[in-house]
Amino acid sequence: MFRPAAALLATLATLAACAPVPVNPDGSRQFGETRAFSRTSGTSMNVTPKGSTVEVAFASEAPPSFDELNQYVQATTGCRPGALLSTRSTYYNGATYQTFALVC
Repeated sequence: MFRPAAALLATLATLAACAPVPVNPDGSRQFGETRAFSRTSGTSMNVTPKGSTVEVAFASEAPPSFDELNQYVQATTGCRPGALLSTRSTYYNGATYQTFALVC
């Protein structure tokens, strides 16, 4: 008697986990607060607002131009990137993370 109910719940949980990622009008994908932008280099760049700062993640071999950085940060936060506060790289996924102050 409980087996059909358990199977139904497992199926519904699987379907809920496969919900599509929302796409913004500019083509970026929304992952919670983070927006993922497809770049002309074939890589992607993630922009995550964090209070009065913003974290930008991109492939280490393809750093963004200033115009590209400015465009994606403004699209995400409504503000421009200011001073570079920190930079870190990871070797396991080849990503660079930069944190900028926001200029609003």
